[in-house]
Amino acid sequence: MDNFKIINNFLNDLKENKIHFRLNKIRSESITIEVAVPRQRWEIDFMEDGTINIEKFFSDGTIYADDELKLLFNEFPDNESDYLPTSLMEGDNKPNNVRPMFEKAEVITAMNTILNEREKNIIIDSWGINSKLLRPEEVYSKYNTTNKEMRVIQRRVINYIILNRK
Repeated sequence: MDNFKIINNFLNDLKENKIHFRLNKIRSESITIEVAVPRQRWEIDFMEDGTINIEKFFSDGTIYADDELKLLFNEFPDNESDYLPTSLMEGDNKPNNVRPMFEKAEVITAMNTILNEREKNIIIDSWGINSKLLRPEEVYSKYNTTNKEMRVIQRRVINYIILNRK
């Protein structure tokens, strides 16, 4: 059975069982459907190779006050290196710290098309393209930037590549 039929059958089963769902993400390698049931949220990734990955999130139903938002920002500060992209380029041209996703030529084309010189340098140093890979803190300091700005620039490059693939 092909992937489309599998996804279509799954969506029909959700509809028939009146289970709330939404299309969450469409990426070149997968489609993610988010399903909500009482006290759980599921993210189901239908991969292009036919595999299905499922991640479940559980809640005990506790409702917190708005001061809990402070905890969110205290636990996940701007300088967290764990949230940097790890899926950038394919083949022999990839830095050692990334798993395959994009060809180096695609990244260079995207950078040259949509970024200014400062933004290009942020990508070069944060992804280790033609240079030593810098730690996030070094990129922030060198270019007077933040994690948020760096991730926006990285996302622009990734989106450009995905939208312009043939």
